[in-house]
Amino acid sequence: MSKSYKLNDVAGIEKQIAAAHNLGQRAQDAYQKAAVSVIMHSLLSSAHNHSAGLCGKLVFGMPDMARQDAMIAFVEHYGNFAFNKAENKIEWFKNGTITLPVTAAYAGTLPAWQDSTRKPTPKSVYDVAEELQRLLGKIEKAQKKGLEVQHADIIPQLRIALRDAASEVSDAVGMPPTAANLKAA
Repeated sequence: MSKSYKLNDVAGIEKQIAAAHNLGQRAQDAYQKAAVSVIMHSLLSSAHNHSAGLCGKLVFGMPDMARQDAMIAFVEHYGNFAFNKAENKIEWFKNGTITLPVTAAYAGTLPAWQDSTRKPTPKSVYDVAEELQRLLGKIEKAQKKGLEVQHADIIPQLRIALRDAASEVSDAVGMPPTAANLKAA
């Protein structure tokens, strides 16, 4: 990539933006076709390691600007794949939730891969209470699924600290604590 930049007029900049959008849409469509092909291969082929290898090439070959988290969620949900976080690789894993006949019609019903996870929301402020509530929610879900939660004994203290902090903030501004701030209490 060239390090020299040319200052463009507004029309030139708008042309560059349109070209980038068009290129992005074509790439997104190409990734959709490749992902559906990899998913179908995992569902129909007995070459499990080959399917996992193809999926790994798809996911880990994506450019840095691509949302790998969404692609991983997509192939895990609709195909026979699981992401092995410890080894940072895609593995073949029988997906027991797929009960439809796997045909070309099934492939056509799959949603857009980029919609498999929410787009990250840019933050201008880091809200510790909000992040802690989100973390506690994830921990609760994990416990309900029967997963072991290490150091779970500190969760009650975290909830108390969060509740107390919400009360202190509400006292300082002269307003009652909000439901969101007391949710974790």
